[in-house]
Amino acid sequence: MRRTIHEILICGMTLWLFGFAQANLAEQRGSPNLQVPGMGSLQMETLEGNRVRVSSPYWRLEFDLRSGGVLDTIAFPRGSGKNLLLEPMRTSVGPWFDCLAPKAEIQSSQEGGILRLEFSGQLAGAGRKPGPVQYLNSWVLTPLTVRVDHRLRFLEDVLLSSVEIGSFSVR
Repeated sequence: MRRTIHEILICGMTLWLFGFAQANLAEQRGSPNLQVPGMGSLQMETLEGNRVRVSSPYWRLEFDLRSGGVLDTIAFPRGSGKNLLLEPMRTSVGPWFDCLAPKAEIQSSQEGGILRLEFSGQLAGAGRKPGPVQYLNSWVLTPLTVRVDHRLRFLEDVLLSSVEIGSFSVR
């Protein structure tokens, strides 16, 4: 089946990181703290090796700019602190993947307790050769929630056999 798609907007892939404090309840001594977590602030750092780290007092996310800006680390420091992802979150259209993109652009802004990150580039295939699909991954982060919207723009008609949006595996 031949499909012509000019733009796909995947809205609503939302990772709710609420309840992350539950993993720490067993370690608490005395009476449990029943206050709602999330009053802390977000920190964004650019690390060596073209990496971006965003953290709150409760969780840490890391993105790899050498691999299209994909999310490759989710960790909860108050839990095990280990990366929960077995493989990076990725998007693919046929033979082209965001994690193979040779270059990712990043834009960020922070207002109040909300951090916005945008990673954009062109999906690529074997040998990191860019394909006919551009992507824009827009992240909205607060101490309580993480949301990502994936937008794909097709530069030409393509014959598709598979599409994966925000695919990942966890431990």
